[in-house]
Amino acid sequence: MGAASPYRPFPEKPYFPPIIEVLRREPVVFCLKSRDLMLSWLVVGFFTHDCMTHPGVEILFQSQTEEKAAELVDYAKCLYDRQDEDIKDRYPLAQSLGKQSSLELNFREGNRIVGIPHGADKIRSYHPTALFIDEAAFIPDADASFNEAIAAVQKIVVLSSAGPGFFEDVCVSAE
Repeated sequence: MGAASPYRPFPEKPYFPPIIEVLRREPVVFCLKSRDLMLSWLVVGFFTHDCMTHPGVEILFQSQTEEKAAELVDYAKCLYDRQDEDIKDRYPLAQSLGKQSSLELNFREGNRIVGIPHGADKIRSYHPTALFIDEAAFIPDADASFNEAIAAVQKIVVLSSAGPGFFEDVCVSAE
């Protein structure tokens, strides 16, 4: 028997509430992850909610490549599309999902999520309120992106599975 739908409800993992509390409280968060934890999905959901419910929000999702950044934006689009119609009516999009770029999720009130590939110079083109860097251990210039954003954005979340370099250095120094 196959599944009735390719979609499943967002899981209720016991570690989600404490992570959300940290995301709410801390301006900068570095977190080591594995694929099974669903932390990229959780962070995308956190920022999608923020983008929907607070005025003047622009969030950048940065990953190794444009394709991977578009995947993160697609997570946000999936979460938006799968919610109740009354929530979508309250927080309408600028245009239908099918008409939006693969690298953007734009809301009618002007808020948006933008996916960008690695590179500090990519961040300079925007005025984001938040930056999410995914798989930072595998982005050769993640430190430059972080340094570019630290003085300009209100919140930075950096996730990655294990790997040497800037991400590991920050995580080890925090221990």
